[in-house]
Amino acid sequence: MFKFLQNNTNKNIKILTLGIVSFLFLGLFTIVFAAPKTKLKPQELQLLLDRGNKAFALSKYSVAAENYELYQQAIDSTDWDVLIKLSDSYWQMRDYKRSGKILAKLVTGGSNGSVGLSVRNRIRIAEMQARLGNYPEAAKWLGGVANYELLAAGYKDAASIESMKEDSMDWTLGHLDINTNFREFSPVIAGKNLIFTSNSPATAKELAFGWDGKSYARLWVIPLKNVTVSPFYSYADNDSVRKAGKIIIRRLSPLYEGSDNKPMPAKGDIAGKITYIGVDSLPSAKLLGGLQHMKYNVATASLDGFNTLFFSANQPDSLQKKNKLGIMQAAYAGESVSNPQSTVLKDASFYSAMHPTVNKLSNMLIFASDMAGSKGGFDLYYAQRKNVKEAWDAPKPFSDIINTVGNEVFPYNSADGYLYFSSDARTGLGGLDIYRVLLNDAINGTGEVEHLPYPLNSSSDDFGWVQDSTEMKGYLTSDRFGGNDNIFRFEYTPRPKQSYITGFVREKKSLQPMPGATVFLYNKTTDKVLVKKTDNEGAYKFEVKNLGKFLIKVVEQNCKDDGIVMDITSRKPKNVTFEAPRDLKLGLTFRNVSVLDNLLYDYATAAIRKDALFSLDSIVRLLNTYPNMVELGAHTDSRGSVEYNNRLSQRRAESAVAYVVKQGIDPARISAKGYGEMCLKNNCSDGVNCRLP
Repeated sequence: MFKFLQNNTNKNIKILTLGIVSFLFLGLFTIVFAAPKTKLKPQELQLLLDRGNKAFALSKYSVAAENYELYQQAIDSTDWDVLIKLSDSYWQMRDYKRSGKILAKLVTGGSNGSVGLSVRNRIRIAEMQARLGNYPEAAKWLGGVANYELLAAGYKDAASIESMKEDSMDWTLGHLDINTNFREFSPVIAGKNLIFTSNSPATAKELAFGWDGKSYARLWVIPLKNVTVSPFYSYADNDSVRKAGKIIIRRLSPLYEGSDNKPMPAKGDIAGKITYIGVDSLPSAKLLGGLQHMKYNVATASLDGFNTLFFSANQPDSLQKKNKLGIMQAAYAGESVSNPQSTVLKDASFYSAMHPTVNKLSNMLIFASDMAGSKGGFDLYYAQRKNVKEAWDAPKPFSDIINTVGNEVFPYNSADGYLYFSSDARTGLGGLDIYRVLLNDAINGTGEVEHLPYPLNSSSDDFGWVQDSTEMKGYLTSDRFGGNDNIFRFEYTPRPKQSYITGFVREKKSLQPMPGATVFLYNKTTDKVLVKKTDNEGAYKFEVKNLGKFLIKVVEQNCKDDGIVMDITSRKPKNVTFEAPRDLKLGLTFRNVSVLDNLLYDYATAAIRKDALFSLDSIVRLLNTYPNMVELGAHTDSRGSVEYNNRLSQRRAESAVAYVVKQGIDPARISAKGYGEMCLKNNCSDGVNCRLP
């Protein structure tokens, strides 16, 4: 998260939670509450404390931390108030590791076994745990924190976390070679150039920034042809392995040598005198010309279709002694700008406006602000106008579809109609995550916000999204390498995926499976029909490759058919099984089946012959497959009396039933019927010689 500079002379400064340039502070100090004590005189102790408090109030967190560390080292007991400010100082400088260690001590310390933590620190501990991938622990710390219920629920839901990695095989990510040991972030494609923000010192005598002892941020420019990328790192091929059906992601940290180096330390003393940083050059890039006179931070730009560059910059106000952020614009001409001026959207005395994104027609401007009425720390707002000759209308906040109690920052208005932005209070992987929603839906307060998948998002801060003209490639910023902001190039290459619609066919009354039933799938989008037979469990399975409506229908002889409609719209079908909303049910239109037309008996006997077993076994298979009722009928010829033949045929039918029942068939499902000589199966009628030759 970026913190914005406030004027160093303001004693009643409001500490902003997000902004352009708060930078990770590594290498200056050691957390010393466990270090040997240094004896100082009372007046020396008070001087350290006064300097620390003054620096803290002025957002000089690097100076505050140095004084608090020395003070804590010298006293005989733990000053919990100082530790809270020390933790906050490291957090503002994005040294989350040191801040986390102090927060851990605050949790277990104090006379009652724990120091009462503010809601803000509970949220910070939760974010620390999420950054480490300890999502259940993060959820615990958010328990009971108002308006963070959805985020806590997301951290508890392991399946939800795993689903955020669903598309990881489609993305490759490369590390730009312009990245330094300082911070490079928020790229913007400007014709043949890439404009980006960096706090890399431009001269050998760059003044240290009081916030964290680093340089102010500036806009830099480099020809796109000179932007080189470390070999694309494919998460599909090299950064994941399949185990038990799941994708296990390994971290990127060891990939690029030097990417995790600590920033060059500032060399200031406890009084916070003017210091210089040194140079970590950007040999292939240069400062964007025309802004040399700008004081403090200049960052996060956006270019419209008329070569007007909009950007964030500090707006000093001599009367209020405040240094809020405002949006400025200037005429862009390749490697420089001219005529920079304020974009009239705000009163610089009371709130900040930053991170502008403008469309090509220059009639829609979106930005982040903490103006009065904001729901969270920073919310997203939009301003409109008819054309470039008109003034901007009063800005309006986006609805709760976008804005949360957290921070919504770094918007990007894409050419394909989406609003991309980052938030730290939505269900995600930790830190700032990137989301998107159709811009028209965002304005109307409708639609669904999508979370971009891993590896675009990580447990660290991810922001500064921008696409090139193909909409399949672009750039983003992440601090996943040791907390240092770097620019990455992404590329999207969708891979073939198999997804299915599945379901079951059952008999309507008994709900028994119906194997061998014929099922049709009509794809309304493609206007194609697929046909499948159910398996032994009555199950069917169709492959689908698109969203839309599908009609599923089962048809079978002697049955009343059934059908359902499925509407798949909530997610793209990617290696996903969509279960039918209910089972298909066949209603039998017949009850009895008479079989045994080819079953033969020896003369005047009811014993089952060996050659009859095949037919009876087929009856058993039929009854094991279908839940219908069966009648076994038997016949005789005309030899013998009618009464005798009736009794003989009944015994024959009963012997067949007995055989079938012995095979495990329920007797209630099968009946015996002797037809005697009523339905002759040969020509042996009365008056005919029926003897065999």
